[in-house]
Order: sequence, then structure tokens, then C-alpha cells
Amino acid sequence: MSLLAAKKAVERAMEKGQVTILVPHVESHADLARELEDTGLVVNAVAFRPIDVREIRRKLQLTQEQFALRYGIDLETLRNWEQGKRSPDKTAQSYLRAIERMPEEIQVAQEDNILKFW
Repeated sequence: MSLLAAKKAVERAMEKGQVTILVPHVESHADLARELEDTGLVVNAVAFRPIDVREIRRKLQLTQEQFALRYGIDLETLRNWEQGKRSPDKTAQSYLRAIERMPEEIQVAQEDNILKFW
């Protein structure tokens, strides 16, 4: 974390009373937490749960083809994710989390991009 990013995080914490900081590369998260707690901060670790694309699709009771078409995902990409051959990148993970939480709203938003014929 750069000094500027750390400064901004502290300013947000002072302003809002809390801040979330992504700390991907430290030797010891426990040592960092202790050092921050020594300054009077309360530290809570948050872990990212992995995305289970197959589980999201099954909860929606959709086939791979239906899910891919409904949410604008390449079918082969979806299959690769489900088979563990590839993992969704951060953008795709965010999209999949949105689908998981708001499937109907995401479907409607996705349909705005589809040309409809009558």
C-alpha cells in the first residue's frame, strides 16, 4: 500500500468511522492487525468467498445455455468456469455476485442491450 493510499484510508476512517482496506501482500496479516490495534483501531479480517458459478446457476434453475443467454455470458466461458478450467476475473466475479443477489434486475438490465423483434 502506498503512503498516499494509507493516508487516504486513515482520513476516511476518521471521517466515516470505518474503512475497508484491501491488503493483499504483507508478511503477516496478524502482525499488521496487532500494529493497527496498537494505534487504537479495531481490525476485522474479511475473507472473500469463492464464486460457485454452477451453484448460482442451479439456484436459478437454469441450464448452462439458458444462464449464458440470459446474462450475456459466452457459453464456452461458462463451461470452463464450472469445470474449473478457468476462473472468472475480478470483473466477472463482480457480475456473478450481482446475478447471485439480484438475478431479475440483472436480467432486465441485460435485456436493455437486446434488439427485440415483433
